[in-house]
Amino acid sequence: MPFLRPLITAHRGLSGLAPENTVLAFSEALEFNCDFIETDVWQTKDGQIVCIHDADLRRTTDRQGDVRGLTLAEVREADAGQGERVPTLDEALEVVGGRCVLTVEMKMSGIEEQVVHTIRAHAAMRLNCTLGSFDAESVRRARAAAPELAGEWITAPGGPVGREAAVELAVRALEVNASTLSVLHSAVTEELVREAHLRGLDVAAWTVNDAGRMLELAEMGVDRIITDRCDLAVGALRG
Repeated sequence: MPFLRPLITAHRGLSGLAPENTVLAFSEALEFNCDFIETDVWQTKDGQIVCIHDADLRRTTDRQGDVRGLTLAEVREADAGQGERVPTLDEALEVVGGRCVLTVEMKMSGIEEQVVHTIRAHAAMRLNCTLGSFDAESVRRARAAAPELAGEWITAPGGPVGREAAVELAVRALEVNASTLSVLHSAVTEELVREAHLRGLDVAAWTVNDAGRMLELAEMGVDRIITDRCDLAVGALRG
């Protein structure tokens, strides 16, 4: 059976209803049969890859401190909400276990090969991950390390994208071997989708939490909706 378009990505898991980037958020997203789950990763002081959006613990946990200057044990002392701990990438991969694709957004450069190594240690996920970043060169390095995995360049243009800007974005994505152009949803236009598709790129729109906007983007031909509320997306796009 072919996939229904657009595909649904659970942004940081079911982060609209559960503590973001936690095992709980990932597990609850899986209950809605989402197509993708997205998580963000940083590297700790002792070289471990952990799932958290911000470099600092302050916003999403009851502690503070820069993850890059803390050991994994110190990061794990923090409560990420509802008793959840900041998970490692290993734990996220284990939870997903091949039930959907995991998009790993790398929030710092220089960790690409370690991320790939971690993914390859999980048989069920070796071909079920995509590697994303706002840093186009990080996408290039990740794709070089793992040509078998798809790459996703993430960008946030300042406003709706016209044809000229759409061509520039699509060409840049191709330059770094990305297969998906992930764009702030308010910047997505029919021109952007058309120019990306003409060049063989998928378009993902983030972060969309309004059912009406999801349907508008679907009409534009967007390939993937990234949302904090995959439950709403399933209702709007699959109902």
